[in-house]
Amino acid sequence: MKKLTTSIIGALSLSLFLSVGVPALSNVVEADESVNSVNSILLSEEESEKIASELIENSDLEINDEALENDFDLEGAVADIPSINEMTTEEKELFDSIVNEQLQIMGVDDTELEEVYKDNLEGFFDENSETYQDIQASQAKIDEDLSDLEETHLSVLDKTANFITGDKKVQAFRLMSTRWAGTIINTALSLAVGGGVGAIASYIRSKGKKEAARLFSRTVKSRLIAWGAPKLAYTAGVAVTVALNYSDIGGMIAKQIDKRDKKKIMVI
Repeated sequence: MKKLTTSIIGALSLSLFLSVGVPALSNVVEADESVNSVNSILLSEEESEKIASELIENSDLEINDEALENDFDLEGAVADIPSINEMTTEEKELFDSIVNEQLQIMGVDDTELEEVYKDNLEGFFDENSETYQDIQASQAKIDEDLSDLEETHLSVLDKTANFITGDKKVQAFRLMSTRWAGTIINTALSLAVGGGVGAIASYIRSKGKKEAARLFSRTVKSRLIAWGAPKLAYTAGVAVTVALNYSDIGGMIAKQIDKRDKKKIMVI
């Protein structure tokens, strides 16, 4: 990947903090105009939803025939997703396409963050990784990697980024972690039905929203338990029902779960 210049990297690293939405900014020293004008790396929720909608309209990843059968077991299909090292060539190509699609939805393509997000997403689905199917460990790892990325360029940031306190950084990373959980859910559902967000949308249309909500709720609940987040599973039903009205299904499921959980997703 082509390296960015140090000055651009510094600006992009700072924009990471701004883009994930630091709450209660009245308690923080206001940044100067040059900082405020830096473009966000992560897309806003509205932008991500727009990208997901466009991907659905233009998707060439079609739902597999098995997913359309009446006896298709979505919950079982997600549970049986093979580890990356056990995937066939076709399955790995599908996985890579889904990962690239999720990077677009998050808005981290063509940046230094792309490598961090891609490596961590692959790690979650790789049985040889320390974060394999462990959502808490995966979130902790990506937070660590992003912190390392920031510290690498701290000398460029020290005069502008110090207006964000340590506590504010944690709050900013929490929103990123919510998106991360959504990305994992999107990827798992996409792999199960044989395509990207377009295939998920086709699956919902084929089943109808009521039946899709039932199947998704059961699947997300069982996966959250299996992925080490049982305390979040009880909110899955309502979260899924709301999320089916959006194109970024996984992102909205994670947001709705996070909204209803007192401890929030990052601190499972």
